[in-house]
Amino acid sequence: MKMFDLTNPAWFYLHDSSEIIGHVVGVAGGATNFRIGSTSKGVVNTLKSVETVVFSLHIIQVLALFLKPREEHRYRPYWELCYQAIRYAAIILRVVDVFKGLAILKPYQRWWTGCVVVVSVLFVTLVALEGINLVMKLGRKKSTNATEPYDHELGL
Repeated sequence: MKMFDLTNPAWFYLHDSSEIIGHVVGVAGGATNFRIGSTSKGVVNTLKSVETVVFSLHIIQVLALFLKPREEHRYRPYWELCYQAIRYAAIILRVVDVFKGLAILKPYQRWWTGCVVVVSVLFVTLVALEGINLVMKLGRKKSTNATEPYDHELGL
């Protein structure tokens, strides 16, 4: 019994809509960040640079949702690789952005500790989910490759 039926259209629409909502919130947060940063005199240029890159990566990700090639297209694996690289770069730069902002603000130690705990929990969750995804993909490839010779022998 499969844990998730990834071919189910409901799963696809749930995934895409949650991804779009996440990108919209991210872009709105980036725009708010730009607005607040432009009026603040104490913001360091490196922090603004990181925020600009992250904001650009979010825009690219939103555009990529509408420009992705079909699954059978020969460029789809390259598109997926680029999309994953952009996604991970955005995540890493967002963490850098948070900690650079904390270094500028110099908050109480409990705020710093709280951010480290939250980022650590999110990182462990990300690694666990990516591991589960990798195991599922490898299992799917192995089961597909294992049944192909038998299907051909039976004339299917």
